[in-house]
Amino acid sequence: MVEVAEAVNQQLLRFRQTTTCSAEAGGVLLGRELIGSGHLVVDALTVPTRADRRSRFFFWRDKETTQEKIDAAWRESLGARNYLGEWHTHPEAHPTPSSADRSTWTKIAKRAVYESSRLVFVIVGIESTRAWGTLKVPCELAELAMVVDDDAE
Repeated sequence: MVEVAEAVNQQLLRFRQTTTCSAEAGGVLLGRELIGSGHLVVDALTVPTRADRRSRFFFWRDKETTQEKIDAAWRESLGARNYLGEWHTHPEAHPTPSSADRSTWTKIAKRAVYESSRLVFVIVGIESTRAWGTLKVPCELAELAMVVDDDAE
C-alpha cells in the first residue's frame, strides 16, 4: 500500500490536465518505507521546474535539477526522506500507463539507487489518480492501493 499525505495529494491535483491545452507535469515522490510493513509513505514531491520540458502528451524531467532537490530533502530530513518513485499526469479521466511509461519505469527500477524495497509510480488523471509499483528483482509492475492520509506528514 502507498500512503500519500493530504498536502502531497493536493499538489498532485493542482497539475491535472483539465483543459485541452494543459501540458503534462511530473516529478519524483519522496518519503519513507515503514520497516517490516512494506508500506510506503509519500510525504513530499518535486514539481516541474523551468529546466523540465512539457507538452500536452510529454514530460521530460531534468535529472540534474531533480537530483539536487532529492539530495536536499535527504539532508534536511537527516536521512529520513528518500526517493520513492515518480509521478506524472495524463490527459485522460482514469489514467493507464503507456508502453513508454512501463518501459521507463522498468529501467528506473533496475538502474536507480534507492533504499526502499520497491518503487512507486503515480499517474494523475483528470478524475482519478492511480499507482503502480515494482520490486527491483523481479521487475514486474503491479497496480497498488493508494490511500490519501492527512496524518501521513
